[in-house]
Amino acid sequence: MMFRIYDKTTQAYWPQLEPSAGHFGLVVVRFVVAGGAAVGLAYLSRKYYEERFLRLKDRVSPGPAQAPNRAS
Repeated sequence: MMFRIYDKTTQAYWPQLEPSAGHFGLVVVRFVVAGGAAVGLAYLSRKYYEERFLRLKDRVSPGPAQAPNRAS
């Protein structure tokens, strides 16, 4: 998703930054910018969105199942 956003943004505003054959540096720039944005978005999603549901899961679900106590 972030690579597509990068491609659309550079195509509209900075066409000189579009990676093409023979411009390996621009491919690296695309990877660093879009990859960094994807990691940053994943971090923010985990911290501000997913953590709420993970805490809710801990409150709602029962503890680990107890093994039955077998008398020998």
